[in-house]
Amino acid sequence: MPDYTIDAVVKTADVIEALCKFPKPLVSKDIEYFTGLSKNQVFRILKTLEDAKFVECIGGRWCISVHLIDLIARDAHAKIERMGRALRRTLDAKKYDAASP
Repeated sequence: MPDYTIDAVVKTADVIEALCKFPKPLVSKDIEYFTGLSKNQVFRILKTLEDAKFVECIGGRWCISVHLIDLIARDAHAKIERMGRALRRTLDAKKYDAASP
């Protein structure tokens, strides 16, 4: 089976995951260590993510941006609402079934 993965996307996901795993912002050296990526790769990925407003650098330390957190929260909220509607339909159907002779 062919491999359809894109190396740059996998490496970018690794950087985002490293930033998400730690409660405090990380210096580039830490990101290099946790991802196994080179200094140049980490720099280019961080700058690309910064341009997209997904990360921000504060005092030389990198963290996930409020913009990315907001995007994730909105997606999670929409999924929770869909799950809630599905659960209500299921419960309503069970009530109807229980009320039927």
